[in-house]
Amino acid sequence: MMKAMALGIKRYLADKWNQLDVIIVMLSILGIILEEMESTLIPINPTIIRVMRVMRIARVLKLLKMAKGIRQLLDTVMQALPQVGNLGLLFFLLFFIFSALGTELFGRLECNEDNPCQGLGEHAHFQNFGMAFLTLFRVATGDNWNGIMKDTLRDKCDASEDCLINCCISPIIAPMYFVVFVLMAQFVLVNVVIAVLMKHLEESHKQMDEDEDYEIDLVIAKEMEAEKRAIRDAIDRRKRERQLNIRRPLMKMASLPNNFAFTADNDNTDDEDDGDHDLTPRADSRQMFNSRSSDGLRLLFDTKTTTNSVNELIAENKVVANVW
Repeated sequence: MMKAMALGIKRYLADKWNQLDVIIVMLSILGIILEEMESTLIPINPTIIRVMRVMRIARVLKLLKMAKGIRQLLDTVMQALPQVGNLGLLFFLLFFIFSALGTELFGRLECNEDNPCQGLGEHAHFQNFGMAFLTLFRVATGDNWNGIMKDTLRDKCDASEDCLINCCISPIIAPMYFVVFVLMAQFVLVNVVIAVLMKHLEESHKQMDEDEDYEIDLVIAKEMEAEKRAIRDAIDRRKRERQLNIRRPLMKMASLPNNFAFTADNDNTDDEDDGDHDLTPRADSRQMFNSRSSDGLRLLFDTKTTTNSVNELIAENKVVANVW
């Protein structure tokens, strides 16, 4: 009840295992009600009460929700039911044909003191179609089928054409009948059913492996996407830091006064910083050094001087630069 109230009736009943829980609880409640009504109001068949009590054992099926392997096996059986149903029809056809044939061949055999039987008896004979069908089911399970076959091979029998009791059977037909039936039912069709179930179980395992691989690939893809996003964020942050540092004062000359400086004047905000900034001395610094004839300073006082040019002068020891 608490689970149904938490999820809602519609969502709760959407799960088949919850539907099974509801059926088991309803059957248990119905059994209790019938037990009370039996002793008070309405006479009820005791067989129904016993059946309802046995149905309470179905509560054990609730444990299947926690057994993943058993649930997988049950799902495989449910998926294989159409093919197993076709094989069941083939089984029924085989039993039907051999039951009719057995009734015709062995229906007049009797077991008594003169003709003791090892396999045939009150609950296993071919005197009617129904018992012949059940006897063949016993033969299909391998329960003393060779004893039943020996009972059909009798030395003391009536070989007349109008025989009614204890008629003789051909010593060739009787063994062929049982051997063919055992081979078809016990070895061929049963193994075909097992093969169908194993095939569906293998497909189920394969599907589970594919689902697990897909979940793993999905987790890896999410992690890779998160790493790519982190890398893009780091690149964008570095670009912003470069753009903020482009207009800072670059350097001053050690051979110049302290008040001499030049700054970068570059509006280029491309992604790559090639280090080629245009340098222009301030006007007051230019007037102070008009009389100087140093090649390096004359180069610096050109209209536009780049940082690459300054680096060349530094390499030739014409000027000494300190980062400001």
